[in-house]
Amino acid sequence: MADSHTNQGNRSPVPWFVATVAVVVATAIFCAVTLSQRASGSEDTRISAPDSSPIASDADAAVGVGDCGAVVDRRFERATCRTSQAPYAVVAVGGAGDSCAVGVSQLHSDGHTLCLVVDLITDGCYTRPTDNAWIAPAACGSAGSMRVRSVHQGARQSRLCTSHQWSYWWERPPVTVCVTRY
Repeated sequence: MADSHTNQGNRSPVPWFVATVAVVVATAIFCAVTLSQRASGSEDTRISAPDSSPIASDADAAVGVGDCGAVVDRRFERATCRTSQAPYAVVAVGGAGDSCAVGVSQLHSDGHTLCLVVDLITDGCYTRPTDNAWIAPAACGSAGSMRVRSVHQGARQSRLCTSHQWSYWWERPPVTVCVTRY
């Protein structure tokens, strides 16, 4: 009776060894590129966009990284940065199918994606943040509004606010905002 495993002894281990080395090298290259991108900070604000054309705004002028404004009726309305009329800053612009980094708000409009971060100022008045609505400029003291009392960049700690203030914090960029709510 013949042994059914006799033909396996004639196979060369070289093709399996070459295939294993190729997989290990490919994995090492992938890991090196990924770590390089993370170390350069590109993961936080860069979108790999097939179409990185600027998005149209209120005046049909291109909106780009560094612009500030508010979201009104699902459109970005540019305003002067570091004013209460501009609660958001643009950190990336991408194509329709792109997504923003975790912790960054995104607005999909006119076939583009705007990645926005909160940019509130001390003594500015805004609508209160909710999960379903954009922060907008508001009349100070009006129902549902808030006045910013202090902004702590690089921190996510409610203890930075006094006991009679409310605190809000965002992940990107890390910021804690202390407010009086109305």
